[in-house]
Amino acid sequence: MRHIYYLRGLVPCFVAFVAINHFDASLLSISTFLMCYLWPYFLFTPGTKRKYSEARYRRAFVGLLLRLDELLKNGLPGQGFRRDFAISVLTAPALCLILFVLTGAGELLFALSASALFCLVYAYLLHAMINVDFVVNVENPKDSAPEENSSEQSQPDQSRQKDNDSNS
Repeated sequence: MRHIYYLRGLVPCFVAFVAINHFDASLLSISTFLMCYLWPYFLFTPGTKRKYSEARYRRAFVGLLLRLDELLKNGLPGQGFRRDFAISVLTAPALCLILFVLTGAGELLFALSASALFCLVYAYLLHAMINVDFVVNVENPKDSAPEENSSEQSQPDQSRQKDNDSNS
C-alpha cells in the first residue's frame, strides 16, 4: 500500500518536471517547482512526523522543516484540517516570496503552480488513500497488532508458569 502512495504522489510531479524541462526552464524555476511540490508532500507522508521526531533528527534539516510547520500551525489562529493543510501547502511559496523580495530572483509562478498541483494530487489521488487504518498502522505499528498474536504470546507464558509450578 505504501508504494502506491509514492507512485500516485510522485508520478504527477515527474510528469510536470518533464514538461518544465521541455520548455527549457531555468534551474531556479525547476528547483522552485520541486521544492514547492515536495515540501507539503513530505509533510503529509504518513509516518514522517513519528520518524523525524526522534532525538537523532532533532538538529537535521528535516527536523527543522517539521518544527517550522508545527510552529506555524500553533502560532496562527484557528483550527482544523483545512487551516493546517493551507499552512503546510503555502509555507514553501511564502519562503520563495521572501527570497524574491530579498534577492530579486525567484519564480513565483512556478511556486504557486507546484502548490496548486499538489493540492489537486492530494485531493484526487492521495486523500482517498490515507484512511485511518493506514495512518494508524504507520504511526503506531504496535497498536495495530491483531489480538490473536497477543493471546498466542500469553499462552506460552502461562504454560511456562505451569511447568515451573509443577517442577517446584
